[in-house]
Amino acid sequence: MKIILTGTTGKLGSRVLAHIQALLRDTTHSLIISVYNPDKGPELADGTAYEIRRGNFSDPPTLDSAFKGGDILLLISYPSIANELRVKNHKNAIDAAIRVGVKHIFYTSLAFAGPPSSSSSSAAVMQAHLSTEAYLRSTLAKTDIKYTVIREGLYTESWPLYLGFVDPKAGEREALVPESGGRGIAWAKRDELGEATARLIVDAANAPSGSGFAYADKTILLTGPRALSLEDTARIISKHLTHPFVVRTVSVEEFTKVGGKMYEKLGEEWAGMWATTYTAIAQGETEVVDETLEKILGRKPESVEITLETEFA
Repeated sequence: MKIILTGTTGKLGSRVLAHIQALLRDTTHSLIISVYNPDKGPELADGTAYEIRRGNFSDPPTLDSAFKGGDILLLISYPSIANELRVKNHKNAIDAAIRVGVKHIFYTSLAFAGPPSSSSSSAAVMQAHLSTEAYLRSTLAKTDIKYTVIREGLYTESWPLYLGFVDPKAGEREALVPESGGRGIAWAKRDELGEATARLIVDAANAPSGSGFAYADKTILLTGPRALSLEDTARIISKHLTHPFVVRTVSVEEFTKVGGKMYEKLGEEWAGMWATTYTAIAQGETEVVDETLEKILGRKPESVEITLETEFA
């Protein structure tokens, strides 16, 4: 089978690519790498059967050309804070996959909204994902194409996004964030999410005639082994510093002003939208612990403590 990968130069996609190359050794499967600029495409290991094609999410005809002949598509979510643009580009990719006869679409969503059965979230960052998930289900229901929505866990390595955009390594001692109610985040190591995603795709490719794949037409949640509050996460980080690092709760208004200054290009409007993330955390959306990641990996996922110890070493 031919497996189409998008987003391979990104943080998650690059890890999927690294793992899928190893998994495809000694198989007859091959890769199609769809990238915006083929001249800046990823480097692949010797012995990997692949071709690099130009695919621009905003230019549907290029997606038809990039996806043509492919059997399985990994649609890595488009990197943008503009929800309407994200959804439009995701729809372009899904529609192109349908036109050229792709048999199975994997979509990388995000681990907000609580359990996989939930279809609502208070987090602004989740809205484009939910819209894409709904479009995928409703559109593919009219076809024989299978789908798998992977709600990827919040990366342990992305903790600065959730801890006030600060850098404690540079001496900063406080993370100013809105109220999160002491609720947890089931952090997951990015490389393990990439590995699990790669394993899912290869399992689907190996399934006879597309049947027998356990996660066909399902939404799954990949999380770490336990949920930690922002306060607990800060305490773990503090162990690797020479000074204390704590979480201080502030009003949404103060957070919006502080965040707007720290991210001047995005401004207060974006910071205000990001504040909804903490509402979602406070409602327990991110503290659901699911064993699916462990099942796919065949081992316990790495703990937050180990991942952060490596980062701060």
